Amino acid sequence: MGGGAPHGALAFSGVSKLMFQPVRTAVYVDGFNLFYWLKPLPYRWVDLKALTLNAIAQPGKEHEIVAIKYFTARVSDTQYDRTKSTRQDVYIKALKAHIPRLTVQFGEFRRKPKMMPRAYRDGTTGPPVSVMDTEEKGSDVNLAVELVNDAWLNLYDLAIVISNDSDLQHAVRLAKKKRMVGVLVRGDAEVNSLKSVSNFMRKLTEDNLKNSLMPHQIPDTNIKIPDDWLLKEKRAGITR
Repeated sequence: MGGGAPHGALAFSGVSKLMFQPVRTAVYVDGFNLFYWLKPLPYRWVDLKALTLNAIAQPGKEHEIVAIKYFTARVSDTQYDRTKSTRQDVYIKALKAHIPRLTVQFGEFRRKPKMMPRAYRDGTTGPPVSVMDTEEKGSDVNLAVELVNDAWLNLYDLAIVISNDSDLQHAVRLAKKKRMVGVLVRGDAEVNSLKSVSNFMRKLTEDNLKNSLMPHQIPDTNIKIPDDWLLKEKRAGITR
């Protein structure tokens, strides 16, 4: 008899390699949905790839991130915040430089006057007053279309959707007919509509955020964290 490995050992080796093949994973990020969770927190300079991998980590399973698609809209400066658009531009440039597979798709902001009840500090309301209503349009539709289209194109084995938006329920349901779909929601959210149609749902925690921050300066670039974001980190005692 030859000195080769037994047939069973070869078979086991082949199965082992198959079992531990990296899972092709695509990530779909609802930018404004995530931003409004981050807004009161000191964790603004978030690495979306690291955040995803930290949240879905499992022993014995590896993920190959084949795409990260970030859906947002261009913001404008206001009289109360004259550097809002600059911070957004810097963050998007940082993401693109730090995560080569990341792409950004833009919806739009629409502003129009709207009548709404006046709110008082005691929780009661008064006569309607005219306010300028700002609404972000297009990102949820863009995300839904890309999620479903990529499933049919066999871009991924697993899609991760980072959003609390229940309007994505039908898109998640359709994508799940072809591939696995997981949803990451912020820690204070309960989104049963998305949970019911996905393969799994996990809650993002502040620890996930804290362990998923980009370097203050993106390597090999001159892109740096905005000063006020850096100050928020320092006040919170966050170190790299």
